[in-house]
Amino acid sequence: MITISLCMIVKNEEPVLARCLDSVASMMDEIIIVDTGSTDRTKEIAAQYTSRIYDFTWCDDFAAARNAGLKLAEGEWFLYLDDDEWFEKPEQMLEFFKSGEYKKYKSARYVVRNYHNMQGTIYDDAVVARMVRLEPKTKFYGKIHEYIEPYQLPLKDFTDYVHHYGYVYQNEEDKKKHARRNIKPLQEMREAEPESWRWICQLSQEYFAIDEYEEVVKL
Repeated sequence: MITISLCMIVKNEEPVLARCLDSVASMMDEIIIVDTGSTDRTKEIAAQYTSRIYDFTWCDDFAAARNAGLKLAEGEWFLYLDDDEWFEKPEQMLEFFKSGEYKKYKSARYVVRNYHNMQGTIYDDAVVARMVRLEPKTKFYGKIHEYIEPYQLPLKDFTDYVHHYGYVYQNEEDKKKHARRNIKPLQEMREAEPESWRWICQLSQEYFAIDEYEEVVKL
Protein backbone atom coordinates (compact mmCIF):
# COMPACT_ATOMS: atom_id res chain seq x y z
CA MET A 1 0.00 0.00 0.00
CA ILE A 2 1.23 3.48 -0.86
CA THR A 3 0.70 5.68 2.19
CA ILE A 4 2.43 8.89 1.13
CA SER A 5 3.42 10.29 -2.24
CA LEU A 6 5.95 13.06 -2.78
CA CYS A 7 5.73 15.13 -5.94
CA MET A 8 8.26 17.72 -7.10
CA ILE A 9 8.63 19.90 -10.18
CA VAL A 10 12.26 20.40 -11.21
CA LYS A 11 14.45 22.08 -13.79
CA ASN A 12 18.27 22.12 -13.82
CA GLU A 13 18.63 21.33 -10.12
CA GLU A 14 21.74 19.16 -10.38
CA PRO A 15 23.57 20.91 -7.48
CA VAL A 16 20.76 20.52 -4.91
CA LEU A 17 18.37 17.74 -5.90
CA ALA A 18 20.20 14.84 -4.23
CA ARG A 19 20.34 16.73 -0.93
CA CYS A 20 16.61 17.32 -1.10
CA LEU A 21 15.68 13.73 -1.96
CA ASP A 22 18.12 12.27 0.57
CA SER A 23 16.29 14.15 3.31
CA VAL A 24 12.90 12.55 2.57
CA ALA A 25 13.63 9.26 0.79
CA SER A 26 13.21 7.14 3.93
CA MET A 27 9.73 8.56 4.54
CA MET A 28 8.25 8.34 1.06
CA ASP A 29 6.47 5.34 -0.43
CA GLU A 30 6.35 7.04 -3.82
CA ILE A 31 8.37 9.84 -5.42
CA ILE A 32 7.13 11.56 -8.58
CA ILE A 33 9.39 13.97 -10.46
CA VAL A 34 7.94 16.36 -13.05
CA ASP A 35 10.77 17.83 -15.13
CA THR A 36 10.02 21.06 -16.96
CA GLY A 37 13.02 21.09 -19.29
CA SER A 38 16.29 20.19 -17.56
CA THR A 39 19.46 20.28 -19.65
CA ASP A 40 21.87 19.14 -16.91
CA ARG A 41 22.03 15.88 -14.90
CA THR A 42 18.81 16.54 -12.96
CA LYS A 43 16.89 13.56 -14.39
CA GLU A 44 19.91 11.28 -14.02
CA ILE A 45 20.13 12.17 -10.32
CA ALA A 46 16.37 11.79 -9.83
CA ALA A 47 16.57 8.30 -11.38
CA GLN A 48 18.67 7.19 -8.40
CA TYR A 49 15.59 7.69 -6.21
CA THR A 50 12.63 6.90 -8.45
CA SER A 51 11.66 5.59 -11.87
CA ARG A 52 8.67 7.89 -11.98
CA ILE A 53 10.12 10.82 -13.89
CA TYR A 54 7.92 12.69 -16.35
CA ASP A 55 8.47 15.52 -18.81
CA PHE A 56 6.20 18.55 -18.74
CA THR A 57 6.25 21.39 -21.24
CA TRP A 58 6.50 24.58 -19.19
CA CYS A 59 3.53 26.92 -19.69
CA ASP A 60 4.20 29.66 -17.11
CA ASP A 61 1.81 28.00 -14.68
CA PHE A 62 3.11 26.33 -11.51
CA ALA A 63 -0.28 24.87 -10.61
CA ALA A 64 -0.53 23.19 -14.01
CA ALA A 65 2.87 21.57 -13.50
CA ARG A 66 1.98 20.49 -9.95
CA ASN A 67 -1.34 19.06 -11.11
CA ALA A 68 0.42 16.98 -13.77
CA GLY A 69 2.26 15.18 -10.97
CA LEU A 70 -0.72 15.12 -8.63
CA LYS A 71 -2.77 13.17 -11.18
CA LEU A 72 -0.14 10.43 -11.10
CA ALA A 73 0.02 10.11 -7.30
CA GLU A 74 -1.32 6.88 -5.82
CA GLY A 75 -0.71 7.55 -2.13
CA GLU A 76 -3.29 7.99 0.58
CA TRP A 77 -1.45 11.20 1.51
CA PHE A 78 0.29 13.75 -0.71
CA LEU A 79 3.26 16.02 0.05
CA TYR A 80 4.89 18.56 -2.24
CA LEU A 81 8.30 20.09 -1.83
CA ASP A 82 10.50 22.53 -3.75
CA ASP A 83 13.74 21.14 -5.11
CA ASP A 84 15.90 23.74 -3.35
CA GLU A 85 14.58 22.73 0.09
CA TRP A 86 15.67 19.88 2.34
CA PHE A 87 14.42 18.52 5.64
CA GLU A 88 16.36 18.67 8.87
CA LYS A 89 15.53 15.30 10.44
CA PRO A 90 11.76 14.93 9.83
CA GLU A 91 11.43 12.70 12.89
CA GLN A 92 7.90 13.78 13.84
CA MET A 93 6.65 13.17 10.31
CA LEU A 94 8.30 9.76 10.15
CA GLU A 95 6.64 8.73 13.41
CA PHE A 96 3.31 10.18 12.23
CA PHE A 97 3.18 7.69 9.36
CA LYS A 98 5.01 4.81 11.03
CA SER A 99 2.68 4.80 14.04
CA GLY A 100 -0.51 5.07 11.99
CA GLU A 101 -1.43 8.42 13.57
CA TYR A 102 -1.94 9.79 10.06
CA LYS A 103 -5.25 7.90 9.90
CA LYS A 104 -6.76 10.41 12.37
CA TYR A 105 -6.01 13.49 10.24
CA LYS A 106 -6.87 15.00 6.87
CA SER A 107 -4.04 17.52 6.52
CA ALA A 108 -0.75 18.58 8.07
CA ARG A 109 1.69 21.49 8.15
CA TYR A 110 5.42 21.80 8.61
CA VAL A 111 7.89 24.70 8.79
CA VAL A 112 9.98 26.35 6.08
CA ARG A 113 13.05 28.12 7.45
CA ASN A 114 13.72 30.96 5.01
CA TYR A 115 17.29 32.20 5.28
CA HIS A 116 18.34 35.74 4.45
CA ASN A 117 22.11 35.22 4.36
CA MET A 118 24.33 32.38 3.20
CA GLN A 119 25.74 31.92 6.71
CA GLY A 120 22.31 30.79 7.91
CA THR A 121 22.34 33.21 10.86
CA ILE A 122 19.40 35.35 9.73
CA TYR A 123 16.11 33.64 8.96
CA ASP A 124 12.40 33.53 9.59
CA ASP A 125 10.15 30.50 9.96
CA ALA A 126 6.89 30.10 8.06
CA VAL A 127 4.29 27.38 8.63
CA VAL A 128 3.23 25.91 5.28
CA ALA A 129 0.21 23.86 4.28
CA ARG A 130 1.68 21.26 1.93
CA MET A 131 0.43 17.88 3.17
CA VAL A 132 -3.07 16.55 2.52
CA ARG A 133 -5.04 13.36 2.41
CA LEU A 134 -5.66 12.77 -1.29
CA GLU A 135 -9.24 13.04 -2.53
CA PRO A 136 -10.67 13.01 -6.06
CA LYS A 137 -11.18 16.78 -5.90
CA THR A 138 -7.67 17.60 -4.61
CA LYS A 139 -6.11 20.17 -6.91
CA PHE A 140 -3.55 22.99 -7.15
CA TYR A 141 -4.57 26.56 -7.93
CA GLY A 142 -2.55 29.63 -8.97
CA LYS A 143 -0.03 30.31 -11.72
CA ILE A 144 2.53 31.18 -9.05
CA HIS A 145 2.60 30.89 -5.25
CA GLU A 146 0.30 27.97 -5.93
CA TYR A 147 -1.74 26.32 -3.21
CA ILE A 148 -3.56 23.02 -2.78
CA GLU A 149 -7.24 22.49 -1.95
CA PRO A 150 -9.21 21.15 -0.20
CA TYR A 151 -7.32 21.60 3.05
CA GLN A 152 -9.48 20.01 5.70
CA LEU A 153 -9.60 19.42 9.44
CA PRO A 154 -8.44 17.78 11.59
CA LEU A 155 -4.99 19.29 11.03
CA LYS A 156 -1.65 18.08 12.37
CA ASP A 157 1.15 20.59 13.01
CA PHE A 158 4.80 19.54 12.90
CA THR A 159 7.81 21.47 14.11
CA ASP A 160 9.94 19.54 11.58
CA TYR A 161 11.38 22.03 9.12
CA VAL A 162 13.05 22.41 5.76
CA HIS A 163 16.01 24.67 4.99
CA HIS A 164 15.39 27.18 2.20
CA TYR A 165 17.94 29.61 0.77
CA GLY A 166 15.79 30.73 -2.15
CA TYR A 167 15.49 34.26 -0.78
CA VAL A 168 19.24 34.82 -0.57
CA TYR A 169 20.31 36.90 -3.57
CA GLN A 170 23.79 37.59 -4.92
CA ASN A 171 22.94 41.24 -5.51
CA GLU A 172 20.07 43.72 -5.73
CA GLU A 173 19.68 43.10 -9.45
CA ASP A 174 18.99 39.39 -8.88
CA LYS A 175 16.45 40.26 -6.19
CA LYS A 176 14.56 42.57 -8.53
CA LYS A 177 14.72 40.05 -11.37
CA HIS A 178 13.12 37.42 -9.15
CA ALA A 179 10.36 39.80 -8.07
CA ARG A 180 9.64 40.81 -11.67
CA ARG A 181 9.34 37.17 -12.64
CA ASN A 182 6.66 36.75 -9.97
CA ILE A 183 4.78 39.99 -10.59
CA LYS A 184 3.57 39.18 -14.12
CA PRO A 185 1.71 35.92 -13.27
CA LEU A 186 0.46 37.47 -10.02
CA GLN A 187 -1.05 40.34 -12.00
CA GLU A 188 -2.76 37.79 -14.22
CA MET A 189 -4.18 36.00 -11.19
CA ARG A 190 -5.31 39.34 -9.76
CA GLU A 191 -7.21 40.10 -12.97
CA ALA A 192 -8.72 36.61 -13.09
CA GLU A 193 -9.82 36.71 -9.43
CA PRO A 194 -10.26 40.40 -8.56
CA GLU A 195 -12.01 39.68 -5.25
CA SER A 196 -9.25 37.44 -3.92
CA TRP A 197 -7.13 38.92 -1.15
CA ARG A 198 -4.53 36.20 -1.74
CA TRP A 199 -3.23 37.81 -4.93
CA ILE A 200 -3.43 41.33 -3.52
CA CYS A 201 -1.24 40.28 -0.59
CA GLN A 202 1.21 38.35 -2.77
CA LEU A 203 1.56 41.22 -5.22
CA SER A 204 2.04 43.68 -2.38
CA GLN A 205 4.88 41.59 -0.98
CA GLU A 206 6.66 41.49 -4.34
CA TYR A 207 6.38 45.25 -4.87
CA PHE A 208 7.47 45.89 -1.28
CA ALA A 209 10.55 43.70 -1.79
CA ILE A 210 11.77 45.96 -4.61
CA ASP A 211 10.81 49.23 -2.87
CA GLU A 212 7.92 50.11 -5.18
CA TYR A 213 5.80 51.43 -2.38
CA GLU A 214 3.38 53.39 -4.55
CA GLU A 215 2.23 50.13 -6.12
CA VAL A 216 1.75 48.66 -2.65
CA VAL A 217 -0.46 51.61 -1.66
CA LYS A 218 -2.53 51.24 -4.86
CA LEU A 219 -3.16 47.60 -4.12
